[in-house]
Amino acid sequence: MGRATWVVSNIHSDRLYKALPEEQKLLYFQLLTHPNGNKAGFFQIDIDMHRILRGGRSEEECRDELSTDTALWLYDRHTDIVLIPTYLKYNKIGSGKTLQSMRNELEQLPPTTLCTEFVYRLYEYTEGRGIEYLPPSMVKTAKTLIASKKELTVHEAMINKILCLIR
Repeated sequence: MGRATWVVSNIHSDRLYKALPEEQKLLYFQLLTHPNGNKAGFFQIDIDMHRILRGGRSEEECRDELSTDTALWLYDRHTDIVLIPTYLKYNKIGSGKTLQSMRNELEQLPPTTLCTEFVYRLYEYTEGRGIEYLPPSMVKTAKTLIASKKELTVHEAMINKILCLIR
């Protein structure tokens, strides 16, 4: 992990960003430029460091803040991993070498509930060519999460179709 992150210059005109309260706008930039990120848009949060950045708030307050319902980031409270869903939209993957490098970084992630959303975003932003680079452990986790649902939303049904494309 550890990579420079492109911050889109017109982010201030994005409707999702504009809808955030000032505190969450700051938090979004802290997440987006976090040093423990990877090429896929996953960020491993060191909760103690995050407490310092957020003015000495308690661990629980920091986790609650990260858990805030927003379309700009998703948080897995059990692993302290954040996913920026639109990360691949603005940080295009240009080559097979970059996809392979991303796969190596994904293999280092602990199992997370965010992998199903990532599968969808990877498929969407790479026009389908990125899914063949998913590590088997992530595919297995995503398939298990989808299979555990009694009823799928339209979004989850689409993810299930994508997972069926992976051998």
